[in-house]
Amino acid sequence: MNGRGVSTRGSYDGGRKERKLADKYRAAAADLRDEWPRTGKVLDRIVAIYESHARREDNTAERRVQE
Repeated sequence: MNGRGVSTRGSYDGGRKERKLADKYRAAAADLRDEWPRTGKVLDRIVAIYESHARREDNTAERRVQE
């Protein structure tokens, strides 16, 4: 997660970038889960974190629209 580097976005973009990353890790978890269930769980946790960040960014963008 920390290898992502600096992330920039427009003021009204919301969590699009985080959702894209969550989808990437969700697919990886699905591919690995049968053979490596613990790795799948770790990736599921990363997905949950990115989805949480996406919701936060969506809320921030929505507040900016309402201003």
